[in-house]
Amino acid sequence: MKLWTRLNDLKIKVDSRFLATALIVNICIILVTGIIENEPRFPHIPENKYHGLPLVWWMINTSSGVVRFYYWELLIDALFWLTVVLIALVLVNLVKS
Repeated sequence: MKLWTRLNDLKIKVDSRFLATALIVNICIILVTGIIENEPRFPHIPENKYHGLPLVWWMINTSSGVVRFYYWELLIDALFWLTVVLIALVLVNLVKS
């Protein structure tokens, strides 16, 4: 019971500035991880370059020039990084207060 009352006493202020900061940082992380080449652990075609962390959501075939976007993986990746950013912002707010 002590833990639950302590969590209720934290009173983290979630306002539009907090959410805007989370979304902007999330978009920046997604764009930066899209630039980083990510070699998958499974057997893959050497001509393909894979981008996106932790999931590959952008593939470029260097021999034919075909570019593919995997939208579900991008959505999951965005939700993952949004969760990480929100947890980080909550921890920063807890340290500040």
